Amino acid sequence: MNNYDYPMGADNPNAPWNQEDNTEREFHVNVTQLFGKTDTVKSSDYVIESSDKDEDGYQNISIDTSDVDFEKEWKDQRYDINDLLKELERLAIKELEKTPNENIGKISHFKRIIQSCKGWKEIETIVEQDV
Repeated sequence: MNNYDYPMGADNPNAPWNQEDNTEREFHVNVTQLFGKTDTVKSSDYVIESSDKDEDGYQNISIDTSDVDFEKEWKDQRYDINDLLKELERLAIKELEKTPNENIGKISHFKRIIQSCKGWKEIETIVEQDV
């Protein structure tokens, strides 16, 4: 090979400009993500326990929440991640159907959202009272 002003040995079949990129292949991966948040729920399943009045004459009360099923209350009042993903997928499909064929960027965006929403499985849900 002619060096064309390259250092000796630099212009050879292994030079970076002579290399070809690999074609993309699909690889299966496992994805686990843990999400958490602090939230507020309403419940009427608590018990009010009162005690004697304090020195200022105010009634001391405490609230017993041991009978409150916080997980059920939360699930009844909020969407979990799986429900949000299903709703996002539904909305993305709706938007994709309205997107003109020539808007390739938007079509690609909505297809990516739809594909990303699929296949998630709930591993564990824990809802506890924040004290």
